[in-house]
Amino acid sequence: MPSQQRLPVFGILLLVVGVALLLEKLDVIEFGWSRILWAAVAVIGAAIVIRAFVYDGRGKIFWGTVLFLYGLFFFLRSMNLIEGHFTVFMPASMAILGVAFLMLFVSDPKDWHLLIPSVILLAFGGAFMLADAGYIRRWEMWDTFRTWWPAILVLVGLSLILRRRKI
Repeated sequence: MPSQQRLPVFGILLLVVGVALLLEKLDVIEFGWSRILWAAVAVIGAAIVIRAFVYDGRGKIFWGTVLFLYGLFFFLRSMNLIEGHFTVFMPASMAILGVAFLMLFVSDPKDWHLLIPSVILLAFGGAFMLADAGYIRRWEMWDTFRTWWPAILVLVGLSLILRRRKI
């Protein structure tokens, strides 16, 4: 990839950090260093994903998405917009990994087998978040999981079989 076509990630990072510090100095927004750090991580992750889509760097889409979403999660947590205890972190991590697999599928729809871990992780992450928010009872969720967990094995097995055949 020629140097003229590369996305200036460091330049974008400096721009975001500079604007954040300037807004803090002008008393428009009160930032702490952790907020700036997590905002920078989110920007770097977004830049990696954009670059991967533009220049067909499929291998970087997953980790760029993970960086972006974790940066966004911890940035929102540092601004006290979401709770930061462990019961929120684990479901959010499941959802983040599910979205990362979904982004891999979006980059190449022929790899439909990536939808299976994506849907599983998003479903479990969403179910745990709903249980934490009080919309569903945790014991009902676990009871449903105990009944239907073999369906996950069936789906993963089917995806492996069909992926090899390229149907």
